[in-house]
Amino acid sequence: MAQSTPPEIPTDTANTLLLLVGEWQFVHVLGPDGKPTDHIDKYPGPDGEQIRVNANGPDITIRADRTYQKRFDPKHADLGIWSLASPSEVVYTMVIPMDSGQGEMIRMTEQMFNKKWEIDGKGNYLDSSSDHIVRLTKNEMRVLEEGYIFVYSKTP
Repeated sequence: MAQSTPPEIPTDTANTLLLLVGEWQFVHVLGPDGKPTDHIDKYPGPDGEQIRVNANGPDITIRADRTYQKRFDPKHADLGIWSLASPSEVVYTMVIPMDSGQGEMIRMTEQMFNKKWEIDGKGNYLDSSSDHIVRLTKNEMRVLEEGYIFVYSKTP
């Protein structure tokens, strides 16, 4: 029986930093069965039922100055700052301008649900998320999200 090799995950943050910085292009998503899939099933959806979404990335730019951009399509991108919580976990903090449409929606949500969002020193809203890296090499990054693995290749 052939042995599979364990995923390549950096064991120190210095190595992760060296490998992580660059342009990452979304390749595909692997389903829970390890095979490429064109959809992701999420539980629960807004009505408590399963929802199915298209399995697509964003493309990600991770810069040495600790800024990032996640591009979902030519008109939609998240911008912000990133940090490492561990050698295998990247924390992204999206900066949402207070005077943007999304900023207005956050203000309304705060009022409706009596919830406060984190803000930066300029009054912009901050929204954090993290990626759990299960493989990181000079050419490939794999991120685990809710049982699915997002595969990226590094643009030379």
